[in-house]
Amino acid sequence: MSAQTRTYLAHATFDRARVAELGKARASHLRHVLRNKERIVFGGLVGARDLPPEGIVLLVKCRSQSGALALMREDPYAPCYSNVRVVEFQLRIPEQREGQLLGDLQRLIAESTDVN
Repeated sequence: MSAQTRTYLAHATFDRARVAELGKARASHLRHVLRNKERIVFGGLVGARDLPPEGIVLLVKCRSQSGALALMREDPYAPCYSNVRVVEFQLRIPEQREGQLLGDLQRLIAESTDVN
């Protein structure tokens, strides 16, 4: 992925009436994931392990929000989605550099002390 990419959080909820169709689409879904694995940071199901899934979440690297949405729409699971939301994601934890959070906290405390 180029430096022009951004990270997006994609969340799709499943239509409860269509959850049973997921098993039929699983092999195609896995092929889709493997074709796009360089763009997928992580992903997984939403919901309790012992119940039908409520949806999926993917963290993806794409050049645009519309590209991330297209990735979701191309997923063979897409016909089972009742809703899809894609938003830009800014990673804060784990820290991108050692001491980043502590430095931010110290700066905020210093700024609030300067105001008083």
